[in-house]
Amino acid sequence: MPEADRGARPRSGRNTSLRVGQITGRCETGADPASGSADDVEGLQPAHLSAQRQVNLRQPQQDPTQRRALRGGKRGARHFDRRVDAQRWVDERTAALVSGTHVDLKTSRITVSDWCSTWLEGYGTRRPSTVRQANLHVAQIEAEFGPMQLGVVRPSQLKSWTAKLGEQGYAVSTVYAFDSRLSQIMSDAGARRDHSRSPCSRRTSPPRAKQRPYVATTEQVWALHDTMLEHLRAGILLGAFARLRIAEACGLRTDDVDFLRGVITPAFQYPAERLKTETSKTAIPVPRSCAPRCPRT
Repeated sequence: MPEADRGARPRSGRNTSLRVGQITGRCETGADPASGSADDVEGLQPAHLSAQRQVNLRQPQQDPTQRRALRGGKRGARHFDRRVDAQRWVDERTAALVSGTHVDLKTSRITVSDWCSTWLEGYGTRRPSTVRQANLHVAQIEAEFGPMQLGVVRPSQLKSWTAKLGEQGYAVSTVYAFDSRLSQIMSDAGARRDHSRSPCSRRTSPPRAKQRPYVATTEQVWALHDTMLEHLRAGILLGAFARLRIAEACGLRTDDVDFLRGVITPAFQYPAERLKTETSKTAIPVPRSCAPRCPRT
């Protein structure tokens, strides 16, 4: 093209529109799609794309061999009847790449059930009781959303699900635990770029159970102590004065109690499992009058 005609407006009827695949190629190399000159535009659109414009689905900063290997040797494409629709799609994909919310189309098709199975495999390093609880929650999640793709789950469906659980007779705290587990699973999937945004939020979260603490008086504690059997009375004192949980009181060993100074240092919980956190192992002072009541065998 001569220098005088370069950059001039094309004549009527001459097709000089950019093929959208070429725009995508510019985005992959980091160039500005609108920075090309008029001589770059000419001849970019093949004749067989006059009715539909093709957009190549390519990963950024990868050679063609790597891109085809990621798709099993296949090359993906998108077709649009109008150029404005194709340009809008390219702009959305480019914005997702820049903002870091790009989701691979292959992994975005994974279902909730498949991802839950993968998630449970990585979650298996926790304590058996913790994994057992997670399996119970996942069973409820898969029953509702199992065949759905991760990116298809909508916030309105979550609110309907939690409302249905409440109607089925589940406690408020149980429904909240189910929703929290789903939020954890969706957040971990988002970290792997399996979906763009988690549908779980404060707007979809059910209310927490309201606790009503009851503080027993000293007379009530000792009345309960005198009512219990002899071998169970120590548990009442451990819960009232040392504030140990039931599992910690049942797992308390003789070596964990300093009878002279009146200090209890819990280390195990029922059944013979070490405590999870270091805070739970903090030494607890108790009245010296209560320490001798603890069994020494």
